Amino acid sequence: MVEKFKKSLLVVATIFGLVSLLMIFCPAIVFDVEELADIEMNLGIEGLKITFGWELMDMEVFEFSFLSFFTYLLPIAGIVCIVYSEKKSDKRIYYVAIACFAVAALLFFLAPSLIQYAKKEVKKELKDYITLGAGAIIGAISCAISALCVFFHIKNEEQKTAQSQVTEAN
Repeated sequence: MVEKFKKSLLVVATIFGLVSLLMIFCPAIVFDVEELADIEMNLGIEGLKITFGWELMDMEVFEFSFLSFFTYLLPIAGIVCIVYSEKKSDKRIYYVAIACFAVAALLFFLAPSLIQYAKKEVKKELKDYITLGAGAIIGAISCAISALCVFFHIKNEEQKTAQSQVTEAN
């Protein structure tokens, strides 16, 4: 029973890591057009656009952002660490996975400040009208859940080791 629970925590961490990775296709930031113009509309801009750049009406708005790219790369690294440490049974790599997921969660929440604007004039005009989108929020929460699952997996493993040592001593 404990073995199933231990494995299920890693499966849940991997699934939530994949969910956070898929948030690159969801709105990471929201541009509040209503305040800038008299149009009642909010424009959701996907993580893909803020990471790799975006043009609007033949004008480049965003450029490639390495930190945004790093935000979506870290969950992949966390999943790879989980798979690798399961095969090699090395507990230290789990800590790397926790760090990857935790830093990715933080970077998801910083999505509006990670944008690389094409021109300073564009940044000056748009920065007050950009807020955090649902994709970034869901990505951050799912990365935090992944980090917690890996953490609890380590704690369960340590508890199991301690119990086996006590039974061997008796």
